[in-house]
Amino acid sequence: LLLLLLLLLLVILSRGSAPDDTSHLKASEDLQVAERFYQREVSLNPQSADAWHGLSVVLRRMEDIDGAVLAMHGAVLIDPSATLVRELGLLLRLQSREQEGITALERSITLGAISSTTLLLIGRFRHASGDLESAIRTIRLSMRTMDVALRGGHAAALAMVLLDAGDLVGARDAFHAASSERLLVRVGERTWTNPFMGIRWPPVVLQGRRIGVGEGSRTLLTLCDQGNQSEREEAANLLHQELSLLQYPDRHRCSSLPQLVYVLSGAKDGVGLGCEFHGMVLALAEAYRKNRTLVLSPSPWWLAGTREQTDSWPCEDSARLDTSGFTCFFQPISTCRFGDSPDYEEFTPGRQEYSPASKFWIPSKFQSHGLLWWRSMLSRFLFRPQESLQHPPLPNNLGHIGIHIRKGDKVSEVPVQPIGSYVQATLQVLQTLEVSLPPLLVVSDGSAALRQFSQHMREVADVEILADDLPQAPNLPTGRSGKLAIDFPETRVADMTRKAVRDVWLLSHSKALVLTMTSNFGRLAYELAFALRGGCPPLTVTLDVLWHDPH
Repeated sequence: LLLLLLLLLLVILSRGSAPDDTSHLKASEDLQVAERFYQREVSLNPQSADAWHGLSVVLRRMEDIDGAVLAMHGAVLIDPSATLVRELGLLLRLQSREQEGITALERSITLGAISSTTLLLIGRFRHASGDLESAIRTIRLSMRTMDVALRGGHAAALAMVLLDAGDLVGARDAFHAASSERLLVRVGERTWTNPFMGIRWPPVVLQGRRIGVGEGSRTLLTLCDQGNQSEREEAANLLHQELSLLQYPDRHRCSSLPQLVYVLSGAKDGVGLGCEFHGMVLALAEAYRKNRTLVLSPSPWWLAGTREQTDSWPCEDSARLDTSGFTCFFQPISTCRFGDSPDYEEFTPGRQEYSPASKFWIPSKFQSHGLLWWRSMLSRFLFRPQESLQHPPLPNNLGHIGIHIRKGDKVSEVPVQPIGSYVQATLQVLQTLEVSLPPLLVVSDGSAALRQFSQHMREVADVEILADDLPQAPNLPTGRSGKLAIDFPETRVADMTRKAVRDVWLLSHSKALVLTMTSNFGRLAYELAFALRGGCPPLTVTLDVLWHDPH
C-alpha cells in the first residue's frame, strides 16, 4: 500500500500544477501555497488520508481534475469511507468516466452516504442504460430523502422514466408534482398531447428515429397549437399592464406603497444568472399576489463584480444610483427603491417556505394558460437587458438555432451529456425544420465544449456557426467552494455577466433550441423564448427532462 501511495504522489508531482489548457485561469497564490503544503504533507506522511484528501480538494479547485482523481484514489486506499468514496465518484464523472463514477457513487450509498443528489444521479444513469425498473425505484427513493419543496427536478426525472416505461398515469402524477400541470391530455384514440408545452405522445418517427418523449432521455417539444394564440396574447398584454402599474408608479407615490424586497445573492451565497432570475420570478409572483411593489435590496450583487477586480469597472456609473449593480446589465425593475416605504417585507430565495398551493399559485384569470405561461411572462417582464447588450444583432438575422451546452459545476449534479448528443439533436432539428440550413449559435460555459461541438458539427453538415461580438467567457469551475466570488480570483466577473446576459438574450430569440432543462440558464432562455412568442415555444429539444419548477 505504501509503495502504491508513493507511486501516486510521484505521478502527481511529475505532472506539474494545472493543465496547459486552463492556463488562462491561473490559480490564485493562495491555492498554489495550499498545493505545496499538501504535497509536503503527503510526502512526510503518505498514509494520511486527510493529506491526500486535502491535496485532491486543492487540485480540483485549480481545475486539475486528473490530479484530483489520483489524489482522491490515494485517500480512498487509506480510508474507504462513504464520504471519500462519494467524492471519488463525483471526480470520476468530472473526468468523463461516467460508469466508474456511478459505480463509486453506488458504493458510497451502500457505505451509508445517503444523498438525494447521488441517488438521482444513479437513477438517471440507470434510466439512460435502459434499466427502467431500477431507475424508478432509485429516483423515488431520492425524492423521499429530500425536502418536499425541492423535489421538482426529481419529479420531472421520474416522469421521464415512467413515460419510457409506458406508465402514463404514474408519469402524470410525477409531472404534476414538478409543475402542477397536466402532463398529457388525450386528443385521439392513441394520441396524447400537452396543451401548454406542445409535447406529443407517442413520439414522432422521423427517418427511422424516435423524436419525442423517449429515446433515452431525449425529448422534442413541438411547436404549440396556434388556435388560442390571440387569447394568449390578450392575456399577456393584460398581465404586462398590471405589472407595469404595480412596478412603475409615480415616484411621489412610492412612500405610501408596500414593498417586497428581493435580496440579490452576494459573495458568500452567490448563485448563477439563471438561478437568480428564477428566484426573482418567484418574488415577483409573491409581490403580485400580495399587491406589493418588488424592489431590490441595495446589498451588492456578486455578479456585478467589484472595482477591485478590474482597472475599468463597467458598473462604475450605474453603481452611483444602484449599489446592487443590477442596473449595470438590466433596466430598473421599478421606479421605487428600497427605503421609500416603511412597509416592507424581505424575500430571500432559499429561505422562503412555500406550501404547494402558494408555490404553484397563478391568478385565477390566468390559470387556464398554465404555470409555464405564468412564469415565462414574469421572466420576460424582469429580464430586460440594457440596450448595449441587445445590440448590435447577430450578423445573420435570418433566424438561428440556439444550442446551449451546460458544463462547469453542473456536471457534479446531473448526468453528463456527451457532445455527440448535442450534435445529433441539432441534426434532428435541422431535419424537422425542413428549410435551408440556418446558422447555429452555440453557447457554453466551457470553451472546450464549444470547440468540440463546432468540430463535430462541421464534419456532418455544412453549417454556419455564429460567434457573438463579446469575448468568450472563461471556463467556469467544475468544483464550487460555496463562495462563488473566490472561485473566480482572476476573472472580470462583470464582463462574465455581460456575456451571460447577452447569451441568454440571443438564445431566447432563436428559431429553435437545443438545451437541457436541468440548467437554470437553459430553462430561462426557453421561458423567455416562450414569452417572446406570446406563449408558443420554439421547436425545442431538451436532452434531459421536461420544463419544471425545481424549487
